[in-house]
Amino acid sequence: MTLREAPMACSSGVVMSALFWSVAIVYLTNIGRVSGDCWLIEGEKGFVWLAICSQNQPPYEAIPQHINSTIVDLRLNENKIKSIHYSALSRFANLTYLNLTKNEISYIEDGAFSAQFNLQVLQMGFNKLRNLTEGVLRGLGKLQYLYLQANLIETVTPNAFWECPNIENIDLSMNRIQQLDGSTFTSLTKLTTCELYTNPFNCSCELLGFVKWLSVFPNRTNERMVCDSPPGSSLRRMRTCMIF
Repeated sequence: MTLREAPMACSSGVVMSALFWSVAIVYLTNIGRVSGDCWLIEGEKGFVWLAICSQNQPPYEAIPQHINSTIVDLRLNENKIKSIHYSALSRFANLTYLNLTKNEISYIEDGAFSAQFNLQVLQMGFNKLRNLTEGVLRGLGKLQYLYLQANLIETVTPNAFWECPNIENIDLSMNRIQQLDGSTFTSLTKLTTCELYTNPFNCSCELLGFVKWLSVFPNRTNERMVCDSPPGSSLRRMRTCMIF
């Protein structure tokens, strides 16, 4: 190739690259919709890997069943889904990401996510859940990120995370949690972030076991926690309850 030919080849390559990306953008922009206004994004050989069903009009009140079972990423945020059942989710065995943020979920059947054994990210913030139990998270052995902020959660059972040993990030902020057992998070050896701010903690000596765990947890979670009761209590003062 001569010096004169080199700029022409380079220019041609840029044009072809720009043409490729413009075609790709047009394809993604104009990909056909399915009933219910879900956008389905295809990968190689027609493999549908992403379904965007957010802010549907009218809003979904249950998990839609017309979506391809091949998807790995399902986004159903900002609808009006009220409950989660195994029968509605079992066909989506490839899921690694599930977004159910800003729905009206108040009930999750025990084992509802047990077919999602590849799930890594579960977003369920801004719903109406009141309890977090082992049954809710059953079978989620690969889960890494769990977002449950701004629900109505009052109770987190000590065994809630027993089947989720790979969790790295938990967000339980802005709930109604008053007490946590000292063993609640001890099995989560990979946990690096645990958000618990804006919960009305009752900082009596019954919370002592949790405070002991918190004192050795490397993340600075305690700086964002506030005692709601008894009057005048604080996490610092609670350490006077500790017996070593």
